[in-house]
Amino acid sequence: MDEILDISRIDNRREQLKLKVLRILVPILFVVILMSAIWGIAMFTYTSNRRDALALSENLLQSLDRRIATEVRTFLKPASDMVKILDSTLKDPSYREKRRVLGESLAMQMLRNIPQLSIFSFGDTEGNYLMLKKMPDKSIHTKRIARDASGVKVTWIRRDADDQEIERETAEDDAFDPRTRPWFIGALNTAEVYWSDVYIFFTDKRPGITASKAFRDKSGELIGVVGVDIELERLSHFLGTLQIGRNGKAMIIDESGRLVAFPEGRRIMKRKDGTLVPAKLNELDDPVLERAFNRFRIEKAGY
Repeated sequence: MDEILDISRIDNRREQLKLKVLRILVPILFVVILMSAIWGIAMFTYTSNRRDALALSENLLQSLDRRIATEVRTFLKPASDMVKILDSTLKDPSYREKRRVLGESLAMQMLRNIPQLSIFSFGDTEGNYLMLKKMPDKSIHTKRIARDASGVKVTWIRRDADDQEIERETAEDDAFDPRTRPWFIGALNTAEVYWSDVYIFFTDKRPGITASKAFRDKSGELIGVVGVDIELERLSHFLGTLQIGRNGKAMIIDESGRLVAFPEGRRIMKRKDGTLVPAKLNELDDPVLERAFNRFRIEKAGY
């Protein structure tokens, strides 16, 4: 028996199936398109915001970098200016007879008016020495070492806060010789101001740096070396006062990673074999600083 099929019914079912499929696919396709558009907008916004944020961060870092460099230069500059002034004044032939008195007077005024300066030194080629030291009460004491054929004579002149002499002490010998100190030796090798590495000051046994300059007469003969000390404690305190974002720190280190100044001044030095030596950055137990310094050594200056 032959079966008779109604083709119109088959076509109708096909149309209904297509409509069902379309009712499902079209909304899904619409959702996909909508999600793609949202994703594209989000990515564009993220990329744009990230680019703008990085540009803003870069500008802030550059501004901060300039500020810190300016602040540190301003802090250190009086020391180099002072030795230049003393150099140009003391080598003037017209002041030859009054050189010591004039130098002492100038140095006293500068120490009194520039807080970051702590000690003024002058040493000549014979090993004679003049030191003016700022004391905690702001008074200034003077130490003089005179060498001659009979030996070494040391004189301490102590003053009160009003600059009146209150005591004078003398001794017959002193192990100090300016000609052996880093600031004296370093200044002999340059015509400009010499900045020493970190070293321990002879009198206070504290770490510091010195700006010094050799001055000569018109014939080029060496007259002596003048130096001005800045205690690292003062420089470290200065760095600690800088506000650098929320968690930023400013520090000064040399090319080998030794600390010159650090906001926590007590961590600058460490004791090694009974002697105080500058600590290194990798001895601070701060992985962020250590990683930054390692990157600096490879990539040089940058962020």
